[in-house]
Amino acid sequence: MGSAQDRSLRAAFDRNARRLGAVVARAVLRMVDDTSARQLLQVEVLRDELLDAVERLQNYGLTSCPHVGADAIVLAVGGHRAQSVVVVVDDRRYRLSGLKPGEVALHDDIGNLVHLTRDGLRIESQQGVEVAAPEVRVEADAISLKGQLTVEGDTAFKGKVSANGVAIDDTHRHGQVQPGSGISGTPASG
Repeated sequence: MGSAQDRSLRAAFDRNARRLGAVVARAVLRMVDDTSARQLLQVEVLRDELLDAVERLQNYGLTSCPHVGADAIVLAVGGHRAQSVVVVVDDRRYRLSGLKPGEVALHDDIGNLVHLTRDGLRIESQQGVEVAAPEVRVEADAISLKGQLTVEGDTAFKGKVSANGVAIDDTHRHGQVQPGSGISGTPASG
């Protein structure tokens, strides 16, 4: 059966093996508290083993509030479940698939998307896009807009401007001008 020293070593090995086996675990998200500086989760590690107030570590500059039922990877610091942190949360129900090698995407569960494709940047919004800044500059060889454009405030243009093929500049002339409340003729094509 072995000596007392052998049994003691075996018991120590078994304790360390159990502790090591508890270091990394898969879990299912059961609750999210996103109200403080640290996002706290309740996760179910094993059937009926709930860990409460587990801190979720996120990359600087990127944050999210996952749905209940998402999958998580839990690290038990020092092998102690009471010292656990969540390092990854993924949700296969909403995972964006079909990306090409090297592509990156930021997305949510309702279809909003920022996709760095092999061909450029694609932004999709299901509700609208709002940009709030003191100044917005766009540099492009061409800009195409589809749909209605509403501008509030002063508008300044440099270069040629046309509407429906008619130049709107210092060469823009109207014929058949009438004094008073009369209506001028249609503009001449430029």
